[in-house]
Amino acid sequence: MTNCKSFDERLDELRAMGPPDLEGRLRSSLHLQELCLKVECLNHYVHAVLVEADTYVKQGRYEDCLRRLHEVLPLAENKGDERAKVNTTKLMAEALINMGNLTDALELFFKILPLAERLEDRRLPASILLSMGGAYLALNKKDQSLTYSHRALQMFQDEKYEPGINAALTNIGYAHIAAENYGEAIEILTEALASAQRCQHSNGQVYALNLLGIIHRDQGRFHEAGRLHGRALQIARRANDSYAECDSLHYLAKHRLAAGKPAAAMRYCRLARDIAQDQSFKRLLCELYQVFALVYETMGKNSSALAYFRRYHELDREIVNAEAQRAGNSLRLHFENETAQKEAEIQRLRNVELADMNTRLDAANSQLVRSNAQLTRINAEKSLFMRVLRHELLSPLKHVIFYAEELDHGFDRFSNTEMLEIIRSVQRESSNSHSMVETLLNINLIELGELLIELESVEICACARDKLTTWAGRAKAKRIKLIPDIDSKNVYVSANRIHLQQIIDNLLSNAVKFSQYDTSVRLKVREQPGVARLEVQDEGPGLTNEDKKRVFQTFAKLSARPTGGEKSHGIGLSFVRRITEAMNGRVWCESEAGKGAVFIVELPLVNPA
Repeated sequence: MTNCKSFDERLDELRAMGPPDLEGRLRSSLHLQELCLKVECLNHYVHAVLVEADTYVKQGRYEDCLRRLHEVLPLAENKGDERAKVNTTKLMAEALINMGNLTDALELFFKILPLAERLEDRRLPASILLSMGGAYLALNKKDQSLTYSHRALQMFQDEKYEPGINAALTNIGYAHIAAENYGEAIEILTEALASAQRCQHSNGQVYALNLLGIIHRDQGRFHEAGRLHGRALQIARRANDSYAECDSLHYLAKHRLAAGKPAAAMRYCRLARDIAQDQSFKRLLCELYQVFALVYETMGKNSSALAYFRRYHELDREIVNAEAQRAGNSLRLHFENETAQKEAEIQRLRNVELADMNTRLDAANSQLVRSNAQLTRINAEKSLFMRVLRHELLSPLKHVIFYAEELDHGFDRFSNTEMLEIIRSVQRESSNSHSMVETLLNINLIELGELLIELESVEICACARDKLTTWAGRAKAKRIKLIPDIDSKNVYVSANRIHLQQIIDNLLSNAVKFSQYDTSVRLKVREQPGVARLEVQDEGPGLTNEDKKRVFQTFAKLSARPTGGEKSHGIGLSFVRRITEAMNGRVWCESEAGKGAVFIVELPLVNPA
């Protein structure tokens, strides 16, 4: 292989390679990139990188995908390869969808759709429209989803491209299910099944059959539902598709449970669980734990049901946290790339513009970068805000609803000890959710300038002593000694009493959470000239230089981790900074890695009321 023309066939071979040999596909794409660079076939090099990035998507390595695409996009733009530019941006958007950033993905799709429509290949804009339909469906915007999916379907039909027709019909059928238009859904999905059979697309057949089975099951036609799910399972096994097989077994388990056959449901659950655990299909495994809980409940085995619900709840929390982390990482990569591009453009303009325009251009460009950084930060915080808020409301509510349903089925099934455990779990989940949501909403109100804070004269020493008493029990559980170092005289500050208590709460919580067992935490309050200073000092791991730059940012993830299994969402210190500044105070941190940390708050002194 020594010339650019001979690379085309190899690229086509790589694009056709499927999931069974993704590692081989990745190795071959990297080797092809080396050959392209040696003979300076840069256009083919870009397309070989696209195969590499597409492989990362199929492997679930979305951050690696975005990294490579951001690296190669400037080359595609400089070479004037519009098809490569469209495909690069399309892959970026698809990676963002898988990472949960649906809004950013749609923005990229809208950006490249007009360019894709100018190309000769009509399948490319059709595939973009189809992905947009899927993104809108994930956002629960069913009308927009149907609009874009129908446009994609028409274009695929014009091209007589059967795999695209099958995918578009499936999207439309799923949207009708979401809208509870079951008659139309059955008609469309039957067409999708026929289309998948015509192009011998096994995965499309399995998906359509399982969706049809769900509709029939929910409408009480259990025999037909079982037949459809059974066909899907046979096709998945013939195709050696582990995920499709596991998914079909999962649906068969739910079907048998709905049909009043818990023993059969249990058999399918166990088969599906073994595959999910072996292949690390975490989301499917999570859903299976929920089915296990329902099956055991139907069998009257309440202890086993409760155990599986806990597994479901824990794995669901783990998955959502991982998704939130991936979403944050994708936003960071996206922002870093845009910043690098803007800085490069600013430098180019500086080199070509006249000297007398430099000052004005620098000022304008600096403002543009600052505004873009601010907008990107706000958008990132908004996306994470909604994901965390969704998780912190839905996950505990699932827990509470489950216990409520258990109690509704009869109190006499539980011992006094089990009843007390259920009540405490409900109280704990409700209290944690209330505190989390209240803090998030207060941060949002501060950002909007809508949080009204009524300042008054507050005795800070009394507040500090009260909070030491509040935290004594939790500190004792980790054998942490709370040391009061509080001024003996009364010290009055201009503050809001409730918000001052929340500040002290968050600082003590942070100190106890990140301190090792058998250490101490000191709370110090002193009157200074014009201000009162409150300090919380711990003997924890301290902060790195990078940590200190981000410690007061919303949703910041630092290098240290809680030492007793506590949760850390990265909002407590952000709230402390915002509310302190809103009360005309200031807050900062002094720390060295490995030597603990001191968080310091200063508030203005006032006369007693």
